[in-house]
Amino acid sequence: MPSASPGRCRAQASRSPDSSSALTVSTAEPRYGTGLSARPSSWPRIRAAGAFAVNILAEDQRELWRRFAVTGGDKFAGVPWRPGGNGAPLLDGVLATVECTLEGVLDGGDRAIVLGRVTGPAVHRAGEPPLLYFRRAYGRLPSSSMSASMAAARSRSEA
Repeated sequence: MPSASPGRCRAQASRSPDSSSALTVSTAEPRYGTGLSARPSSWPRIRAAGAFAVNILAEDQRELWRRFAVTGGDKFAGVPWRPGGNGAPLLDGVLATVECTLEGVLDGGDRAIVLGRVTGPAVHRAGEPPLLYFRRAYGRLPSSSMSASMAAARSRSEA
């Protein structure tokens, strides 16, 4: 959703898709993958822009997750955000953000499996737990695995 002008970025952001899953595809050459709804109002914008961002929510951001999990409406109304280096919306106060350049797409039925080269990883709230949602319930990582995961992500992004 990149854009040179904040007004255009805002218009694109208001129709931004959400993803409930994301994965690291490669750590050697940092790549990220996510599944996006293939509905006409969102996916074509990312394809045309050639870039996207993943906002990783913290455990205390359940209400923000609910806002983006529903279809329709302006999901960004009243939500502080800024355009990232690639123009995609980065939400203020999230645990981490991952900006990517679009590299490929796989057909996932009702989802487009989007692959991107990581261009802007950032940890904003180090040491805090992520928001996890699995089988219609919220969950938690053991605190020891959280610290190790965040440290590993930080060292890779600084390399």
